[in-house]
Amino acid sequence: MAAKSAGMFIRRDVFERIGGFDDDYFIYVEETDLGWRSWLAGFKARFVPDSIVFHEFGTSTIILGKNQNNYNAKFHGTKNYILTLLKNLEFGNALKIIPRHVLLWAGLAWFSLAKGDWRAFGWIHLAIGWNVRNARRTMRKRWLIQECRVLNDKALFRAFMRKMPMSYFVRKATRRQKVGNAEGFVKSS
Repeated sequence: MAAKSAGMFIRRDVFERIGGFDDDYFIYVEETDLGWRSWLAGFKARFVPDSIVFHEFGTSTIILGKNQNNYNAKFHGTKNYILTLLKNLEFGNALKIIPRHVLLWAGLAWFSLAKGDWRAFGWIHLAIGWNVRNARRTMRKRWLIQECRVLNDKALFRAFMRKMPMSYFVRKATRRQKVGNAEGFVKSS
């Protein structure tokens, strides 16, 4: 759970103290990583329900093109999701959670291949490989994050995580849903 960067504010001193946005992220999950690091360092997030944010959903699809966006979703989505877990989880939870998630991503890759999408298969595997190739740099970042940690995973999970049934993830992976510009809809004026 994190504020989306299009609709968030963060104090400059907090942003600088936690290292700002990580340069290893291009698109997807960067604000989740930022939020997670701020919570681990003991800062609080505030939800302002009366605020109004205007954000054109799916604009990256229009700017980058549908094929490029598919690459971004599969490669950067996979890479960044795993990277965020590697950096932010406590050691014991990392040992339990990360292998499961890597297997789920690999399963999604094989599912994509079974549907004939060999490019998505390759992109997901390239993203997993990116995390292996960049493990040393990630571990340096992890060390810095863990050194500043004042909140344990149990407290964080209790406050921000919600268990979802496996059927939720199966539906998400197998059902194509058209939402906003992300799937090519253009809002009429």
